[in-house]
Amino acid sequence: MVKRIIEKLSLEKIPPNSWALTFFLITTLITGASLYWRTISIEEQKTLFEQRKYAYQEFFNGSAKYWESNRLYSMAKKEKDPSRATELRKEADKQYKEYLLLHHQARFKIAVNSDAKVVKAIYDWLNVLDKPECEIDSVKLVKDVAMYQAIRKEAKAKGYVADSVMALVLFNCRLKK
Repeated sequence: MVKRIIEKLSLEKIPPNSWALTFFLITTLITGASLYWRTISIEEQKTLFEQRKYAYQEFFNGSAKYWESNRLYSMAKKEKDPSRATELRKEADKQYKEYLLLHHQARFKIAVNSDAKVVKAIYDWLNVLDKPECEIDSVKLVKDVAMYQAIRKEAKAKGYVADSVMALVLFNCRLKK
């Protein structure tokens, strides 16, 4: 049976003009497959870009809340009317809590989806502050960091981020030495 198939596919039996058709079909097939895989790659990059953009916007919104809370605290200190000063402090507290929440959520998204240089920049920014050692169970913390590193790899984020950097960015504390 195999012999018959080989005989039917014999090059001598294929008319000369069908070589052009065969070449065209093979070229079309290869081009179509490569375009398909390239489109998938572009879509993955686009999705990752959108996730990063959203995380950065969240981070920036948190920063705006922080500066607004500072402005309101300053106004409250200067306010002569005690009830108005209390109102300003309450609003400042609200803005500060929103800042903390937005920054916390954004840091998780950035740590997982962004290039290593962005994660390192946030680490450097946090590192200026005197952050304590993590009080969380160190075994669980190390496993959490490993999980986020795996997610980071799956998300195809570029560059290597050390576990100590991830811990500070994610959990706002330093790994115990």
